[in-house]
Amino acid sequence: MTYPDAFGPAMGPPDAPDVTPAEVPDVLRPSGRDRAINLLAQYNPFYFLSACCMLLGIFVLNDSLDWSPLPEDNLLILIGTLNVYELALVILAAVLLRRGLVRDGMFLLFLEAFFLADAGFLNMEIFTSDPWIGLVVNVALLVLAIVKVAMVFFAAGIPLLGGVFPFVLAQIALLLAIPGVFSFAASSHGGQLPMLAVYGAWWAAALVPILHVLMAQRRRPDGLAAKVATTFVALPFVSLLAHLCLANWVNKVPFHPANVAPMLLALAAWVGRYDTHVATLGWRMRMHLVLPFTAVALSAIKFPPEMTFDVLGTEFSPLRLTLLAAAMAYVDGFILHEHPNFFVAALMCFAGSGVGTSVRDMSRNTADFVRYVFDSVSSIVPKTTSQWGVVSVVGAFVLLAMGAGLSLLKGGGTQKREVRLE
Repeated sequence: MTYPDAFGPAMGPPDAPDVTPAEVPDVLRPSGRDRAINLLAQYNPFYFLSACCMLLGIFVLNDSLDWSPLPEDNLLILIGTLNVYELALVILAAVLLRRGLVRDGMFLLFLEAFFLADAGFLNMEIFTSDPWIGLVVNVALLVLAIVKVAMVFFAAGIPLLGGVFPFVLAQIALLLAIPGVFSFAASSHGGQLPMLAVYGAWWAAALVPILHVLMAQRRRPDGLAAKVATTFVALPFVSLLAHLCLANWVNKVPFHPANVAPMLLALAAWVGRYDTHVATLGWRMRMHLVLPFTAVALSAIKFPPEMTFDVLGTEFSPLRLTLLAAAMAYVDGFILHEHPNFFVAALMCFAGSGVGTSVRDMSRNTADFVRYVFDSVSSIVPKTTSQWGVVSVVGAFVLLAMGAGLSLLKGGGTQKREVRLE
């Protein structure tokens, strides 16, 4: 915009003078107190400090720092206190989200998902104290978890009839059930948790990525609902892995690399369907091939006899079980990507599962099979002149029949051509 000048041409507005921060009057500068208040209002660290105090109090009162047992009454009080705290988090988060304070509300929901995933290991501790009391308490905790997750999803606008809600509950149910299974398995084996129980728990945990593909990956929410759903999907899964990794150390059970194999197989199916973008197709196909192979390699490491079991007279070992599951993963990859490499890999895994239960058995059985085939072929190869004569006579009749068939086929075609010429 220009301004007319009575004594000359039109002129623009005068340039604003350059002002440096040093020339700003002290009255207009925010004081240190104001800056601190603004930072507190913007970042609000009190929620994080509150969660840290609660988690520290749980570990201290639960004597988790030295893994010493705690009386059942004190443990139940801690579980009740934590659930009251979680309900306060959920209600406050819902109020903040309704008022448009998305950042604070989301942080509270993150804290709720953290505690909901048994971050304080109280659910596992109650099973260690008494398996039957632990069963009753964890069933009640599962009911409370259903209520809390329903409140969170309702506040975030996530439909309860979709796939995400039952998937989150399935994860929480598995997270609550595994310590109970460990407790009952240990009590039936003189207080010592068997390696096969831990290995079976890893197979159960491998169902989580498969369920995510079937239930939660088809209808993904958007916006704020997507962030809430991702939080309540990811944190229970991370907590489940943490519980399984600590199970060997807490229960003094030797860890075997084959424990990780089921999760690698499940992740292969999950990665293959993670998205449908063409840009990631090559990467997804490679991971779908490599992950099952890695699972088989880990299961091929020498394992103790305690990790084998019989089903209907058939012995199953980590290697044989992983080979069968890898064959299914490769069949899934062939259906998904339609590449022949997956079909060949599936055939190799399925054939390998029938050779033996370990690498040593596979080598011995393969050598025996090759020796059997060689002996069988050697037994039918003619060795005398009379035997060669018999083979020659039989060959003559076979070749005569083949020649006759070829002539009849050729003759039929010539006759048809002659008819057409007439």
